[in-house]
Amino acid sequence: MNLVKVEKAQEDGSDAVSNEQHVTASLPPLPPNATVGAFPHEKLDAYRIALEMARNAKALVEQISRGHSSVADHLRRSASNTVLLLAEGANRRGAAEKRQRFVESRGEAGETAAACDLVIALEIGPPNLAHSVKQYAARLAAMLTKLIQRLS
Repeated sequence: MNLVKVEKAQEDGSDAVSNEQHVTASLPPLPPNATVGAFPHEKLDAYRIALEMARNAKALVEQISRGHSSVADHLRRSASNTVLLLAEGANRRGAAEKRQRFVESRGEAGETAAACDLVIALEIGPPNLAHSVKQYAARLAAMLTKLIQRLS
């Protein structure tokens, strides 16, 4: 059953009135042992490491010199793709599909590390932060290697 609540809101100081509809779905109660957001990828330590790597990569991207947007963009995309491919793999059913996504995620982690090497070599961002992101990428690559081996 859907519950619809209609509110009338008045804009700042004007007489114009707009209608906003807020729709809330009435969901069945969760089973006693269920956890909200319990996707398979959320149970992996590798996923948490990947998220932390992406957070640090974002902080690094924000500090990369302006003339190097291509490196910053590549770093942002590879860090994000690492997380997304890992999650996709964890949620696949077949071992071959899982393995392929984990291999792709490991490749993206390698690209993230290489982008950090560029930041350091070209001196376009803080090297300590680039080293930190690279350490997360290396740790994640090792974890993904183990996951891939288990599926082989």
